[in-house]
Amino acid sequence: MAIPVWPSVLPLADLSRQPKDPFSRTPMENGLALQRSRFRVYPITMQVNFIMKPAEYEAYALFAENDLERWVKWFMLKVRDKTGVRYARVRFLAAPKEELIAAWGLWRITAQVETLNIAFLVTEQEENIVTETGDKIIVG
Repeated sequence: MAIPVWPSVLPLADLSRQPKDPFSRTPMENGLALQRSRFRVYPITMQVNFIMKPAEYEAYALFAENDLERWVKWFMLKVRDKTGVRYARVRFLAAPKEELIAAWGLWRITAQVETLNIAFLVTEQEENIVTETGDKIIVG
């Protein structure tokens, strides 16, 4: 089964990232604290925001309901980061907050998604999706 891809008619996400600390610190009575890796793969939480026109909101609602099975499934989200526009494999941590901005007739969608820090978890199927669109995958 193919992983859903963020529809091209929808806007890019404004985002901020917060990786989970991949290390543990042990305070010492004398000298520097010890620090060591806790795990190799760690989640990164991203706060994403979208401003959508009514037609975009309708496409988003259909995508979330049908393709993501009510925000449950992993999907490829198109994001802009410091290196350009790319895809990241993400999933929602909770149902997004959807707010109608009545003065402009626009929708503000605010959500938290998670991704993982490692690229090798991207499957061959996902690489094929990205190759067809000409974009690259980022994970994290």
